[in-house]
Amino acid sequence: MKIVYLSFLLLLINLVASAAPFIVKDGEAHAEIVLSDDAPRSTRFAARDLQVYLEKISGAKLTVVSKPSGKGLVKLFVGESEGTRALKLSIKGLEHGAYRLVSGSDWLAFLGDDTDFVPTEPWAKRNTDRVTGKYQREWEKVSGTRFGVPNGGMYKNRERMPAELAREPDECYWNYDERGSFNAVCGFLNKLGVRWYLPGELGEVVPQRKTIALPKLNMVVKPDFPLRQFSVRFGTASDPTTMYQPSTSTKNMILKGRAIIMGGSIIMPMDISTEATTMSMMRKGMKTRKPISNARRSSLIMNDGIKIRSGICLRISVSEVPERSANRTKSFSRT
Repeated sequence: MKIVYLSFLLLLINLVASAAPFIVKDGEAHAEIVLSDDAPRSTRFAARDLQVYLEKISGAKLTVVSKPSGKGLVKLFVGESEGTRALKLSIKGLEHGAYRLVSGSDWLAFLGDDTDFVPTEPWAKRNTDRVTGKYQREWEKVSGTRFGVPNGGMYKNRERMPAELAREPDECYWNYDERGSFNAVCGFLNKLGVRWYLPGELGEVVPQRKTIALPKLNMVVKPDFPLRQFSVRFGTASDPTTMYQPSTSTKNMILKGRAIIMGGSIIMPMDISTEATTMSMMRKGMKTRKPISNARRSSLIMNDGIKIRSGICLRISVSEVPERSANRTKSFSRT
């Protein structure tokens, strides 16, 4: 009788062990990536990167679905969806790039603020709108002033979406898009040993493993600072500011979140003479260009203030902190 009982117990243990949740086991996919049909732009990037790097690590390519297939696979929820709402998972308080990684018996969620940036009209859609004065005229009509337009070059901060992620042919993403779920994916991949030192395969480290177990996680990660880049315009910034500025080869490394560009905005009305004004000065010595003429530009905008933008390219992990009370807000914002 004891032998039968022990045999049954061993069989039960083996069954439980074999049923342990895996994302990938022996090079075969045991999970699927769940991405909502109406997922924001950065969330689509996050799901793609999760799929790509899990395949690079294990050789298994996970399927991306809009709803759980019901095939008994582990569910990897990227961003908010019906599935995360059913689990009562919230992104409340996840600001400035903060993210949450939380798992259950057969699921893992990557959560954060993924709000798509929507520019306020009017704004220059291309350089032609600025050169022809179209944007200036639209701005004057709306603002009722003759001052120079703000954020004239904002159009430079958008790029066309990759064809496989775009919902329409001309869809673009903005550097200002929030990307909390994208950061969550990067944080999880970092836990698996993935590192990014430079853009492209040359600068990445991807460990190889055929089995990836579903981890037990419930953590919130937030940046130490909401703004994490100082990009100084040397022609208008003071020496105390520029002396601490990183070289141009390093200043674009940002924490997949918001970046800060130092500079204030001195916007001169277009009818003010600018004949004595030059374009730039360097810290040591002076570098000048021809004076700005009204014929070449209707207004002068000298950036010596602050702009805020987001980045998405280089991945640098933010510090991890234990999850705090749900009554307290946490922070996050792409790189």
